[in-house]
Amino acid sequence: MEENKENKEQENWIHLAHAARYLGISIRTALRWIESGFLPAYKMKHIWLLKRSEIDNAIKAKRQIFVDLNCPRAKQDSQAETDSKN
Repeated sequence: MEENKENKEQENWIHLAHAARYLGISIRTALRWIESGFLPAYKMKHIWLLKRSEIDNAIKAKRQIFVDLNCPRAKQDSQAETDSKN
């Protein structure tokens, strides 16, 4: 049981490149968002790590900003939410 908990914790952390791919943006844009405080991230020596749950929370909290910044993932989520309401 404890092993599953540890695996889930490890699965939540993703590298910058994976986070950028997940968001549908370039690595450079992801770095800008991190530097501006837009995306929460943690630097371990020279590697940026992000928690997938924190990325999802940032998208939910700032969905309109992401849509305005032309983030494909936010547009898909926003469209899906609109479709489900209709």
